Amino acid sequence: MIVLHNVQKKLGMRPVLRHIHMEVKKGECLSIVGPNGAGKTTLLKVCACIHQIDAGSMYWNGQDVYKQLTEYKRNLGWISHHHFLYENFTPVENLRFYSELYGVKNCEETIKRWLKIVDLYVFKDIPVRTFSKGMKQRLSLARALLHEPSILLLDEPFTGLDQDGVQLLFHLLQQEKEKQTAIMMVTHDFSHIEKISNKVIFLHKGEIAAESVQTEEKHIKEMYKTLVDER
Repeated sequence: MIVLHNVQKKLGMRPVLRHIHMEVKKGECLSIVGPNGAGKTTLLKVCACIHQIDAGSMYWNGQDVYKQLTEYKRNLGWISHHHFLYENFTPVENLRFYSELYGVKNCEETIKRWLKIVDLYVFKDIPVRTFSKGMKQRLSLARALLHEPSILLLDEPFTGLDQDGVQLLFHLLQQEKEKQTAIMMVTHDFSHIEKISNKVIFLHKGEIAAESVQTEEKHIKEMYKTLVDER
């Protein structure tokens, strides 16, 4: 479980996150929505410890994240529209690099299995720079999941995926939930929320304006419009 208590963050002199209180339980997918500039990506980066908080506390499994930082980061999986892939490396070389970084056991077998899962095995020896955006995103899924993280942070993870890729990601996320992975996802597509999320928080100007355990697309759209119009 991840818990944020009264978390605040500034970028320069500008407050970006204000008094954030939230938790994500094991096996749960929390979606984060809000207009551009609301602080959604910053919130994910705080949870990934890319940004350090200015005030408040963050806990993982009941312990302060910053007192177990190495172990916490080892348990993170991160997917965004930035692929974090080495363009001149092949898929095998990219996944081997991350496998060694995370200390993945049975490295070569794990790489082979994941390349087959994301349907890139036939391209395993081709430099990533030749790949389409969708192919890079598929490889990013493998990169983020091959070390079996207990926390997944997703920033617009469906970007660039074709319909088959979208269905693959839904399938993988459902599997992760069944394995008790805690998932946080930023998305602008409310239909994705309905299919995979357990609850939603609405960010506006760095604050949690509302939250809901109703994840139906129609309900989310209505709440979103009401909150934005009111503010």
